[in-house]
Amino acid sequence: MNKITAGFAVFAGAALAICFGAAQYAKGYYYEGGSMDIGFGKTKLSNTQEFLADDIKNIYIEYKSQNIYFYKGEGNKIVIKEYLGDGKKGDMVAKGDTLSVMRAEGTISIFSFHFAEEKVEIFLPEDYHGCIKVSSSSGNIKTRDALELSVFAAGSKSGNISCAEVTAEEIVASASSGSVVFQKAQGNRRIMTSSGSINVKGGEGNTAVSSKSGNITIMDAAGKLDASASSGSVKVEFVRAEEDINIETSSGNIRLNLLKNSAFKYEGKSSSGIIRTDFDDKLTFNDKRNAAKGSYGEDSNICIRTTASSGSTRITLK
Repeated sequence: MNKITAGFAVFAGAALAICFGAAQYAKGYYYEGGSMDIGFGKTKLSNTQEFLADDIKNIYIEYKSQNIYFYKGEGNKIVIKEYLGDGKKGDMVAKGDTLSVMRAEGTISIFSFHFAEEKVEIFLPEDYHGCIKVSSSSGNIKTRDALELSVFAAGSKSGNISCAEVTAEEIVASASSGSVVFQKAQGNRRIMTSSGSINVKGGEGNTAVSSKSGNITIMDAAGKLDASASSGSVKVEFVRAEEDINIETSSGNIRLNLLKNSAFKYEGKSSSGIIRTDFDDKLTFNDKRNAAKGSYGEDSNICIRTTASSGSTRITLK
């Protein structure tokens, strides 16, 4: 056992030395999509900057591998706190009505070893209602408190997006390899993931959602809906159905919940699966029950379409 332990220690030490040497060799260079960032615990506060929010209508934030958190602050200042393991500072510039915050170039190497989480905290005044556009290549983006904005746009290549309550005229969230969660998203929503799930637990507004590999869940919805899942299921629950609804899945099931007092025209197709509804008596089915057409309620111009290439469709009324 002692020999095994000693051998493992030698191996680990050699591996660490090789990685450290590679990091030193690559220091000062940035490799798009090729960095590896390892950290444990929490970093110490390395930089704090404050900006008067009176004239700032746009906040643009861009980082590489750091997690980004939004909070409601106090007073009329935008406060940004950086916790960066390498001691570097981001480039923060307020010009006109725009505040730009960007991770300093040349600080991420192929291998970056620190033993703490790198993060950025943004504290917003209670009455800030401007535009926020934020991105992190391989970090998470989170809003901890309720935000009321004109525009909220968040993007992460390899990280999750998790928001408490966001109210905005336009809400955009995009994750290449990660999930997107909104406790509440009030406004017109556009949400996309390449490999991850989408979960909107509340809020109303026209919605466009798509996921190449992951499930989509939209709760307490109202407004127009366009939902598409290449490899995953779609579950939607409406509090009001007043606009057209279009749901497509390539490989997954469709679950749609509507109010009993709704009125709509329906057309559904399922290549490999069946269609079941709480208003089957209002529909005309083909022999295989994988295609249906009809209407529910009276005098409605609303159209609901469901298409499932490989999966079943279930529509319920409550």
